[in-house]
Amino acid sequence: MIKGTLTYTPGQPLRRTPTKTRGGARNVYLVPQAASMLRARAEHFQVDTTSDSPVFGSPQHPDRLRDPNNLNRSIRNIFNRHGVTWGRSHIGRKYVVNHLLGHGVPLPEIARVVGWSDVLTVSKYADTTGAVSASTRAAMEAAPSAR
Repeated sequence: MIKGTLTYTPGQPLRRTPTKTRGGARNVYLVPQAASMLRARAEHFQVDTTSDSPVFGSPQHPDRLRDPNNLNRSIRNIFNRHGVTWGRSHIGRKYVVNHLLGHGVPLPEIARVVGWSDVLTVSKYADTTGAVSASTRAAMEAAPSAR
């Protein structure tokens, strides 16, 4: 379950604050392989999964919040080690959007899955190679915002 976002204020500890939009707080569906990997990780680090512990806590204290900048740096390093110099933390979100678009999932459902309250945001992440046609994208962008 996504419950909030991490906020850092200089001189203060990290804290979890409510999500920016009403679509941000949500349950996240994980494919069985991902769920299994996360369970194994929690067991390895002895993290209580029934608590409010973060999925990716700090390396020294897996049950504590991890600075988002450090996590993003770790993700970039993993991508770089595998020769993917353009890989960033949100690349997974873009992949999910395009995968679901390619399978005909309606835009409002995709927006709910990735935590956006506005379906127009889906079109910004859509691959320009054909997942959404240019005319469809133009029509979506011309529509009034749902906010």
